[in-house]
Amino acid sequence: MTEPENAIAFLTHKIERLENQIQEILNSLVNINELEEILSIISGIEQKIDRLQQQLGEFFLTNNKIDHRLGQYLDDLQQQIEQISFNQDQFNSVNQPLIEQGEDDFFDDSGDLSQLLNWLEEQLPNQYPSEQIYPNLQQELPIFDNSKTTQTKLERLLFWLIFYKTVQSKKERLSSKEFWHWYENGLREFQQMNLAEINLMGKNLRPLNFSQANLHRANLNQTNLQNSNLSQVNLSYANLCQANLFGVTLEAANLAHANFYQANLERSQLVKAKFQHANLQQVNLIAANLSQANLTAANLSQAKLMGANLSLVKLKQTKLIEADLKNVNLSNLDLSQADLQQANLSWINGQNANFSGANLTKANLSQANLVNADLSQANLSQTNLHRANFTKANLTAANLANANLVEALLNSKLIGANLVHADLRSANLSNAHLSGADLTGADLRGADLTSANLTGAILINARLEGANLTNAQLQNATMPDGNRWQQ
Repeated sequence: MTEPENAIAFLTHKIERLENQIQEILNSLVNINELEEILSIISGIEQKIDRLQQQLGEFFLTNNKIDHRLGQYLDDLQQQIEQISFNQDQFNSVNQPLIEQGEDDFFDDSGDLSQLLNWLEEQLPNQYPSEQIYPNLQQELPIFDNSKTTQTKLERLLFWLIFYKTVQSKKERLSSKEFWHWYENGLREFQQMNLAEINLMGKNLRPLNFSQANLHRANLNQTNLQNSNLSQVNLSYANLCQANLFGVTLEAANLAHANFYQANLERSQLVKAKFQHANLQQVNLIAANLSQANLTAANLSQAKLMGANLSLVKLKQTKLIEADLKNVNLSNLDLSQADLQQANLSWINGQNANFSGANLTKANLSQANLVNADLSQANLSQTNLHRANFTKANLTAANLANANLVEALLNSKLIGANLVHADLRSANLSNAHLSGADLTGADLRGADLTSANLTGAILINARLEGANLTNAQLQNATMPDGNRWQQ
């Protein structure tokens, strides 16, 4: 048995020679567009590796540890291979002789490289090869389908280092054709890659890892990316119309100005995602986690948001026309100037929310909890507010014309509010501040106006049968008959 130090020196020498051969071949590559060409070159290298590994087994230490000097060398070797880039000048015919020439002088014995491979694998970032790439390569890559060739970790490690890390480090964009070669040959890890403007329209893709990748202006129309990882990805201005994004992770992703029309984002993770000015019309966001997402000026018209987590979401100036937000928690959110026309907001928790200046025309807010909410200058005309709770809410200068406020709790500020022809039957307006409010033609039958402030209010043609006006302040109010109230 060779002494350990001599064994390490011998092993280092052999790996160094292999490295030089790989470097020479890679330096000669130019404009490789077909994956098959590269695979044929690697296949030649593998023949050398197969023979090399047969001899090196006896030189490993019996305690399964590798000398730190060899470890340092392999670390340097890995960094060098990761930094390899293709020569762009010409495709030199020198590669074929290089991979065909033999090195028979040091290939004779047999052995196992498992210890070396285990060590080298630990140096690879994020351990992606062992989790996803290896099984796919073994099953799908043509060069690994040969039953006569021993399948080894080293083959797959070499593939990972030369292919995956080289492409990842390339600064130029990866074309759609290049991407498809990688995908069809088992690669599922595309994190940090430049895939700007890639066209994957209509593709049915297995779960992929696009984390931190650049997909600016990518065409993913009708693409299936179910359960993929797109965290911190750049999808600004991308086309994701009708894409299947069920269960995807888009945490902290840049989705500004992206088009998600009719996309499926059900149960997706969208924490801290940036949707500014994005088109989310008719999108399925059921049970999606949008916590801390920025939806400023985004269009969510007719979107489905039932069961979605909207905690700390930014919804200022957001379009939610005909959106379904039934039973969603909107407490403490800023929806100022949002467009919620005809939206379904029934049973929502809007406590302490800011709806100031929002357009809620014809929306459904029945049974909504709007305690202490700010609805000043909001447009609530023709809105269904049946049994809504506005306790301590601010409805100053709000437009509630023709609104359904039957049995609503309106112990709130309604200074200067427009309640023309509003249906307030059996509503609770006790202690409400209605000074200057216009209640022309309003139906207040059975309403409780105990201690309400109606100073300067207009009640022309209002119906007050059965209303309780005990201790109500009516100074300068215009009564149903058109006359000023007189004590």
